[in-house]
Amino acid sequence: MKHIIFYFILVSFLFLSCKKADLNEGVPSYISIPTFELVTEIDEGSNSHKITDAWIYFDNNLQGIYPLPSNFPVLLDGKQNIKIKAGIKNNGTATTRIKYPFYNYYIEEILLKKDSTTILKPIFNYLNGNDLDFVEIEDFEDAGTIFSRTSKSDTSLFQTTDSVFGTIGAVN
Repeated sequence: MKHIIFYFILVSFLFLSCKKADLNEGVPSYISIPTFELVTEIDEGSNSHKITDAWIYFDNNLQGIYPLPSNFPVLLDGKQNIKIKAGIKNNGTATTRIKYPFYNYYIEEILLKKDSTTILKPIFNYLNGNDLDFVEIEDFEDAGTIFSRTSKSDTSLFQTTDSVFGTIGAVN
């Protein structure tokens, strides 16, 4: 009899903590990021990148991390301040994704409407010169190179016309 009373009390407490979920949270707005771009200055090297993710913030609160290109819902509407940080695979590993620390945030004020899609095309660029310094950029566009051959050199550089980054040649 003691056990029956104990089980009855235990089951009663379990049902007291249950609450019906409100599945009608509202109609979401949608954000689409079909394309993005990295813009570099002449002294920052190539604009090639491995941006794989977008870290989305609304009013400095992390909304989520989404693979690019992406479509995702948000339960917000009206004017919103959005910040997007470019994300990469840390050490090339898909299981460890991080914000790329050398790019600026893309910041925009957007107008979200329920049940409609807002399209964003973020443009990322490097941090300004006070925060980031490019010491040596060798893009093989000048008449010579910054490399010097020494008596201990065992490798030679050959410029080819193979397309690597647009029309820039490869070095073998």
